[in-house]
Amino acid sequence: MHIILLRGLGRESAHWGDFPEQLKRYLDEQLKTHTECDKQGITIYSIDLPSCGEFHQQAACKTIAEMTEHARDTFNRKKNASPKTLLIGLSMGGMVALDWSQRYPQEITYVVLINSSLGTQPLHWRIKLHAWPIAFAALLAPLKWREYWMLKLVSNDKKNQREQLKNWLYIQQQRPVSRCHLMQLLIAAARFKPLKTSLKNGLIITSQQDQLVSSRCSHAIAAQYQWPLLQHPSAGHDLPMDAPEWLCKHLSTWLKIHLAKNTKQKQR
Repeated sequence: MHIILLRGLGRESAHWGDFPEQLKRYLDEQLKTHTECDKQGITIYSIDLPSCGEFHQQAACKTIAEMTEHARDTFNRKKNASPKTLLIGLSMGGMVALDWSQRYPQEITYVVLINSSLGTQPLHWRIKLHAWPIAFAALLAPLKWREYWMLKLVSNDKKNQREQLKNWLYIQQQRPVSRCHLMQLLIAAARFKPLKTSLKNGLIITSQQDQLVSSRCSHAIAAQYQWPLLQHPSAGHDLPMDAPEWLCKHLSTWLKIHLAKNTKQKQR
């Protein structure tokens, strides 16, 4: 099974931290009895989008659809044979995951959106009113302050924020994302309007105490596509950072249920 991780606006693979390794260890243990996972194993791909990570010197995409095409091309160059693919997208990465699963449903088996939103939703849902001044100031501020203020907005784990800030500053020093590219990404995210069709095997995960994006966005997406919704009571917008074990546990449980259903259907 392939698992593709897609990050949010201006973020890259390194911002996942240890989460990909934690998720793989958890799934290897929990899903080892399922033949579909046992034959091919589980491979996790964290894909960077243009202007971020390994592609930080490239121009930012103008639309979510362009980001999808880039992610597909990158994945197709890396992947080995596997019958099933799970897409996990955080924030703007969730928009790319949704677009990919809608326009190329034959390529995706499962899709999970974490604290994402849609261009059709109210602006004050997509960015909370109290977050606007902080986000605007962060966009104009020097690198150190930009990362500091954005970390404050996306993480509720105050104990680890100092260490995370060091990591974020190091990432930006190595592979900086320009203000111009950040603005282009914001515009692309603001304009994203998904299709009405969707996969049956979708899951929405949200943080009730998200300080950046209202959880109403996730509730509305779940209702629109009739997908189940899970909600963390205290984590921030960057749920994989604040509550990685909780996220691994619930992703594993959800995936295990779907794999069991598929196995029963094949046996009939």
